[in-house]
Order: sequence, then C-alpha cells, then structure tokens
Amino acid sequence: MIAVSSRYNDSKVDVVDDPIRGVHQSVNKPLPDASSTFRFTFHQAVAGETIDGLAATFYGDGRRWWVLADANPEILDWSELLPGTVIRVPYVQ
Repeated sequence: MIAVSSRYNDSKVDVVDDPIRGVHQSVNKPLPDASSTFRFTFHQAVAGETIDGLAATFYGDGRRWWVLADANPEILDWSELLPGTVIRVPYVQ
C-alpha cells in the first residue's frame, strides 16, 4: 500500500522485464510534474561505480541516489551496476 502523502500515490505501475537477469518486477513510475521540464544527460557506467557514488559525483551528495533511481526505473538492481549500462542523469536545480 502506498501512503497518501507519498509522491508515488497517484503513480502508474508498470511491469519491467530484465532479460539479462530473467526477472519481471512491478515498478511505480511517478507522474510527470506538468510545471517543470525534465532535462537530463546520459552517463555510461564503468566498473566499480555505484548509485550513491554517482549521486555524489553528479549532485555532491550520495544520499541523492534516489534521483538517479527515479530517472531510471528500468534498472531493477543497482547493487550490480553493469559496466556499459547507460543511465539518465537528471539536471537538478
């Protein structure tokens, strides 16, 4: 159950397939904020990178890992970010 106060309260639930790991998983996708524009760049992962390390690099704070996770709902397991994986990196003001 999603809390009424959650940003995911009115989100759409999609099923995402991960053919490499052979799993299916339901993913909550937040509704786009009509008042803003989603701008991003791409980053190709290299060996040893982690989601919190990338957040520290791009946002100056590893605790902002969720920004990357929200922008890349198709990545189901961030604990093993495979080299060569291309991720979206949103611009955050």
